[in-house]
Amino acid sequence: MNISGGLYRLAQVIKFGGRAVFVLILTVFSASFFETFFESQNIEGGLFAVGLGLLFLIATEASAWVLEGFTND
Repeated sequence: MNISGGLYRLAQVIKFGGRAVFVLILTVFSASFFETFFESQNIEGGLFAVGLGLLFLIATEASAWVLEGFTND
């Protein structure tokens, strides 16, 4: 395998990992949201978690995009 093929595969793993973590965060948030929705209307903690998950997703997509850019030389 050449270097560009390895970088491309690494970028794909980073993309998949970021998306999987984001979906996991959304799943946990939605489960806890519906569980506590009728007990209290305080959802700032969940929104903060989703925001952090979104930042993580953006960071992993951006790093994968940069790595894929190196493979197109």
